[in-house]
Amino acid sequence: MDCAFHPGTETLLSCTRCGRPACGACLKPAPVGSHCPACVAGIDPAADLTVATNRRALLSAKPRGPLTRPGWVFYALVGLFLALMAATFVVEGAPDSFAVRALAMAIVVVGALLSVTLHEWAHAYVAFRGGDRSVVEQGYLTLDFRKYAHPLLSFGLPILFLLAGGLPLPGGAVWIDRAALRSRGWASAVSVAGPLMNLLNGVVLLGIVSTGVLDANWVLSSALAFLGFVLIVIVILNLLPVPGLDGYGAVEPWLPAPVRTALAPLRGWGFLLLLLLVFQTNALGFMYDWSLSLAQALGVDPSYIGMGSYLASPQLNR
Repeated sequence: MDCAFHPGTETLLSCTRCGRPACGACLKPAPVGSHCPACVAGIDPAADLTVATNRRALLSAKPRGPLTRPGWVFYALVGLFLALMAATFVVEGAPDSFAVRALAMAIVVVGALLSVTLHEWAHAYVAFRGGDRSVVEQGYLTLDFRKYAHPLLSFGLPILFLLAGGLPLPGGAVWIDRAALRSRGWASAVSVAGPLMNLLNGVVLLGIVSTGVLDANWVLSSALAFLGFVLIVIVILNLLPVPGLDGYGAVEPWLPAPVRTALAPLRGWGFLLLLLLVFQTNALGFMYDWSLSLAQALGVDPSYIGMGSYLASPQLNR
């Protein structure tokens, strides 16, 4: 039989739901058996995929169902972020007060957690559009941070940063079935999608501060300005073509196979090496300079970023 989704590819397998022949790259694990991309996408099992319009519908179909919509965890996180921002209009005190600094730090950390959630969702959604239907079963499209949690990025490194006197910003990770993506272009797009979402979030936050609507609330203005600044720094860091980062993921599909094979063992160490450079040298100082330049170009007063950095520092008694 020929795979219904890859004409010319022979297969002995078929979807256990609709019976369509499908190759191993197309079939995805299901509670019972394996389902084809059409069933995963919710397309009528009776549809004739030999018709071009139906094939286009499969490739462009938007995900549906409870595993493709934001869940209560995401809404609770958004609600907490809004509540923390609202609290800045009530809590009073000097920049050295514990309440003010704890509130500013909470805004930055929860805001970073939201940004990580949107970052990983962007990876997953673009992967879905590119042909990887496994992200649906993984729950990556629900915007639930628990689905993206990673032992090192989400817990280990943030604790290390906190002990070192830095911001305990969380990270996340999604597993993408890159063999299911339709082209190298889609593979690159999946990698770039996350940093672009961070860039959008950072520009929006800096843009809000630059309008001056929050000038009367110096705590909130400072916290949001610093959060936006940090998100831009993360974008620049993530786009570096270093194994393990999204920048490398964007160029990897275009590299010769021997080069990809040689660099594969470095994926787990590239990020840690960069962190060592950040802590021990000024080799990556340009990231902060570029982020500050963008903030100033958007009209943000650098003093807000400086105050936000001071307020959000975990070293509350310095």
